[in-house]
Amino acid sequence: MTTKAFNCKRMNEVKRGDRIIILYGETGTGKSTFINAVAGCDAAKVDHTLKGSANRIEVFKITGPDLKPFVLVEAPGVDTSNNDSSKLGLWLHDQKNPPVAGVIYLRRITDNRMSNAQINTLDSLSTICGIDAASHIFVLTTMWDVPATARQIEREREFKTDFCSIKAALGECKLLRMENTKKQTTREITRAARQTVQEVLDRDPCRLLVGRQMRDSKGDYRGTAVGKVEEKSKGFRGFFRGLFSK
Repeated sequence: MTTKAFNCKRMNEVKRGDRIIILYGETGTGKSTFINAVAGCDAAKVDHTLKGSANRIEVFKITGPDLKPFVLVEAPGVDTSNNDSSKLGLWLHDQKNPPVAGVIYLRRITDNRMSNAQINTLDSLSTICGIDAASHIFVLTTMWDVPATARQIEREREFKTDFCSIKAALGECKLLRMENTKKQTTREITRAARQTVQEVLDRDPCRLLVGRQMRDSKGDYRGTAVGKVEEKSKGFRGFFRGLFSK
């Protein structure tokens, strides 16, 4: 792909035939920054307060010369203390469960080893996608230095160890690296982001499991596999909060 700026338009919905990539991850992992890198311009608002776009789905359609249009969908930041993917499930249901090219899970390479909450987030993602879409999951580590530091390489090794322990649930997902630091030029960052997008778009689109289950449950997120897991988790957290507040 060229590194020239693309046209990037905020949308309310997707259309039949759109090539869709969903960006998923905790607040502050760089989803909006990734969108801007792909677009080659400031299309998405980057929130540095760590509050993020917690309550809404953001949809951006990318078009350009000699480019088949595609759509980037920024899912609300996943709060590790309250992992709730209902907004993504409801959005897929409202959009008639469109097929997606892939889901990119973003994680900072600057983070320490994965916590149990973060592992649960990846488990939820595997349940959202289902076995048939497992090969459409891409785990992208961001915020690398150029050249990579010894500590970052060690963190990648640790992450791969943690990652392998849950890979059985994620299936044939792929681990990618994106170098995007202040030491790089905008053109270099854009090229890296677009290479990632192209790798995702090379996959044949498929529908996510949560979308099909939302249809079967008539739009009730609690009737989906991931919804049931999250409801059970909320129940446990509520029990322990009540126990320790006495």
